Amino acid sequence: MKKLNPDLFFKKSNFSVLVSLTKRHFLVFLKNKIRVLYTLMVPVIVFLIYILLLRSLEGNMLESALKDLGLYNNGVWVYPEMQKDCYTMMDFWMLAGLLGISAITISIQSNNIMINDKENGVNRDFISSPISNKILITSYFFFNFLVTLFLCTIFFFICLLYLGCVGEFILSFADVMLIFVMLVVACLASTFLTIFICSFINREPTLASIIAIFSSAAGFLVGAYMPFALFPRVVESSCCFIPLTHNVSLLRYAFLNHALEGFKGKYAALLDPNTFNGLMNKVGDFGYELHFFGMTVTPAVSTMVVGISIVVFMFLSIIASRFITRMEKRGH
Repeated sequence: MKKLNPDLFFKKSNFSVLVSLTKRHFLVFLKNKIRVLYTLMVPVIVFLIYILLLRSLEGNMLESALKDLGLYNNGVWVYPEMQKDCYTMMDFWMLAGLLGISAITISIQSNNIMINDKENGVNRDFISSPISNKILITSYFFFNFLVTLFLCTIFFFICLLYLGCVGEFILSFADVMLIFVMLVVACLASTFLTIFICSFINREPTLASIIAIFSSAAGFLVGAYMPFALFPRVVESSCCFIPLTHNVSLLRYAFLNHALEGFKGKYAALLDPNTFNGLMNKVGDFGYELHFFGMTVTPAVSTMVVGISIVVFMFLSIIASRFITRMEKRGH
């Protein structure tokens, strides 16, 4: 029987070029230690702001809401364990949002390598060489995705460490694995989106402006910092058009699904039906479901939206890179 030649299915030379280019991007990225530290520090700083400021603010909002139900009076919780349980739900909700927004902010900052190559003319050298444009754009993608996933994973372990320190680590091994899978999906979607956006950016100052916009506005647009329940329904419905909103929702599902079920089971037996429903309405503000013009967006629908967005932005990135390459070849 004739042995099949693997080169018919896979070109080793192209793979070697891809590995070399990706390695080259990593070396350039790691050479600037301040850039590496800054890329990781952005989500960590937001995390510290939450612990020092936002956590107490959102906790006060929750306590004020529970006063009407008679569950919190004069600084005292009727059920002392309820305080810890409510704060656990709140922390899970916020940490999932921070992980989701970290994927997009780290990813867009990692495109600094591609923008620098454009600004310094390095990409024209690549275009003039026999290197395929597909290999070049794929190398930028793999570099961006791996850096984003690596730094987000570090931040994820920081979040788990925090939960352990405050005595809120009630996640099972299956929950942690599901969160990590959702984090991988969020990094993948963010990478395709930012690669597409940065395909049209040629100068580092322009990228810096885009990073500033994403860092300040994206967290609110995807519901990472404040519950959508605090805004008009039309705002939440409009934000559902943003794929990253669904990434955050899926991360929250991974964090909260089992925790909320345990919360419901515990207090359904302790409270009368009216008080229990009121409690769940308040805690539900820190849930994972989205609402789109009166319809509930389930995790299954969010998964479909994220999957479609990944495919769409993958093809858009390929088309944009081909178009830009042709324009640069003409200019070259």
